[in-house]
Amino acid sequence: MKRVGTAILALAIGLAGCARGPEPRQLKEQLRRELPLGTPSSQVEAYLTAKGWRHSYLPDERSYLAGINNVGPRFSFTREDIAIRIDMDKGGRVTAISVTPFFTYHGR
Repeated sequence: MKRVGTAILALAIGLAGCARGPEPRQLKEQLRRELPLGTPSSQVEAYLTAKGWRHSYLPDERSYLAGINNVGPRFSFTREDIAIRIDMDKGGRVTAISVTPFFTYHGR
């Protein structure tokens, strides 16, 4: 019985540390692969919508901003989110993609 309890505890600890979303580095590679430089804004808009990510286009900056919430471990004192910025040129084509993780403290 002690082994079963130890195994369950080890599984619970392992699951508590599992991330719920993509790693920022992997996400950046994925975005650069799926939205290469020169991709038109219509495809960027469709891609972000299909992923279900909240996003906005900032015309003054010619950039899309998107966010993915709660990508870190379930049981943590911080919440991890990811901010995505996709810069466009004057012709409406991708020129750069940046992915930035950020953390919010939720301790008691």
